[in-house]
Amino acid sequence: MKMIAAVIVILTSIVLLVGYYFFRYTCDAKHPAWNKAEKQPDPDTDKGKRWLHKQQLIKEAEALKYEDAWIESEDGLKLHARFYPNENAERIVICCHGFHGTGCGDFCAILPMLVRDCTVLLIDERCAGKSEGIYYTYGAKEHRDILLWRRWAAQRNTAHLPVYLIGISMGAASVLLNAKYEEPKCHGIIADCGYSSMEKAIDDVSRSWFHVPSNTPLMKIYCRLFAGFSMKDTQVSESLKEAGIPVMFMHGKRDRFVLPENTDINALYCASDHEVHWFENAGHAGSSITEPERYEALIRRFFKENA
Repeated sequence: MKMIAAVIVILTSIVLLVGYYFFRYTCDAKHPAWNKAEKQPDPDTDKGKRWLHKQQLIKEAEALKYEDAWIESEDGLKLHARFYPNENAERIVICCHGFHGTGCGDFCAILPMLVRDCTVLLIDERCAGKSEGIYYTYGAKEHRDILLWRRWAAQRNTAHLPVYLIGISMGAASVLLNAKYEEPKCHGIIADCGYSSMEKAIDDVSRSWFHVPSNTPLMKIYCRLFAGFSMKDTQVSESLKEAGIPVMFMHGKRDRFVLPENTDINALYCASDHEVHWFENAGHAGSSITEPERYEALIRRFFKENA
């Protein structure tokens, strides 16, 4: 009996430790697996040329002049954004980057276009850039942060300009979770390659990257215990049943990180007016770089039709 009990204790400990590792891999912003220096691919290959092109776009985006903006989250974190005021702005756009992303990285292809005739708020999600935080919560807390940024922008919107949200990846999921909040006024949401839930996102990655299903029950416990959020608050598709803001969905067909079927699911559940656009040759978060002219044209039409 003692041997059996010891085996049970050892196996249980292994399961708990492995589960904790995957929790940290999934949520901890400082996990070393996500913070390795990016290796430059061979510049003579197509992949290398795309990488160099994006690095140049990021450099140009980071060179744009901005003002620092700050708010405090509902759980006491100091959150930062780059604010690009424009005296001749026709609208206000709040841009929300993705998991382990940056504002200038994820929006490098469209930020120069947006600042031409928009006042832009390019936020640092919690844990990213100058914003505080330890754990990504896959939209559970991020969407509430974005709601606070909406209120920050509304207080400064003395010209009563239309306001839009644009999100990529986790940022897309987070802005979609905002679709049920009609105040402060938001005229439209653009969601590029967002997932339908945290559960599906991590299960898809677990199966495609590690060839094992995710341990969702244990993950739910660790998310509650260590990161202070519930995975049910990341149910984007369920939340969209209450959507009251027009939505434009965009997704690259070659996305292997957030599978394109996530957008199909979100569109199916979305209660508000919505449209879906696919980018055949784009990978994850790559649609704006793969087809920049079409991407810009779609955004500008959406602005015009939902002014």
